[in-house]
Amino acid sequence: MRRRFPRYAIQVPFLYRRVDQEKPAQAGIGWTRDLSEGGACLELQAELPVGCRLGLVIFATPETIEAETQVVWIRGVGQETFHLGVEFLHLTPTHFESLLKALPQEKSLRKQAIRLPITLPVYCQAADTPPLEGWTGDISRTGVMVILPQELPYNTQVEITLQAAQGQLRLSGQVRWVNASRDGSGPIRHGIEFLQGPIEPHRLLSLFLGTLTEESWERQLSVES
Repeated sequence: MRRRFPRYAIQVPFLYRRVDQEKPAQAGIGWTRDLSEGGACLELQAELPVGCRLGLVIFATPETIEAETQVVWIRGVGQETFHLGVEFLHLTPTHFESLLKALPQEKSLRKQAIRLPITLPVYCQAADTPPLEGWTGDISRTGVMVILPQELPYNTQVEITLQAAQGQLRLSGQVRWVNASRDGSGPIRHGIEFLQGPIEPHRLLSLFLGTLTEESWERQLSVES
């Protein structure tokens, strides 16, 4: 069967909640595997029945997308991992515009970089210098943007300690770009590449999930049935 809409290999995190259940409804988090104007393929660690309806909050770039969807197929790809095909049942005009902005304009497939807006306290220490205290702006599997009170030179190797809800996470990195204000005042953004290789997807999701309070989780999952 020919698909009505082209699918694009865009992999970003999402929150979901069953909107066909009484509260407390089943909820969780996962990754998109692809997106289109008509639906998405989702990867998550939960087996959901075909026909159930999900409220999704998709953390796409440049804007978050909220949608009501229905599961049309499911495949088990491991003991704890499932791929689900969902079709969009309801998108407000605003969120449909956000979806269109997330999809590539060219016809060729491309992956979208996964950068999560995670704000965590961080210590960043170069060799033989006191640690600088700051916070993160966003995190991907391969690096982190940190905001520090003073500039670190390009290519400086650093030890990063993230103060996460699950405990401290220590990573080695190297400064790849610096963005200071023109007048030299205020905090300075640094792009740091992880030296030990990409961090695991489940750890990245865990960091993101740990920044959501119960109140913010409820606010994010506010898609009406």
